[in-house]
Amino acid sequence: MNSGELMSETMLTPGEVARLFRVRAKTVARWADEGKLGVIRTAGGHRRFRLSEVEELMRRCGSLREDEHLDFPH
Repeated sequence: MNSGELMSETMLTPGEVARLFRVRAKTVARWADEGKLGVIRTAGGHRRFRLSEVEELMRRCGSLREDEHLDFPH
């Protein structure tokens, strides 16, 4: 993925992902460390998550139907 594609994709913070799953941000960080959820680090070292990968994890967990998408305004 080039930088232009990355810039156009919706990115979520650990807190936003945590709210979607109703867990703590530390749990989301652990999922990233365990490879359950892809993570991108900002220049400052902060974690960001691709909306598409979050949706895929939600589908695998049964929280989102195959034909559903999250409507995240960014």
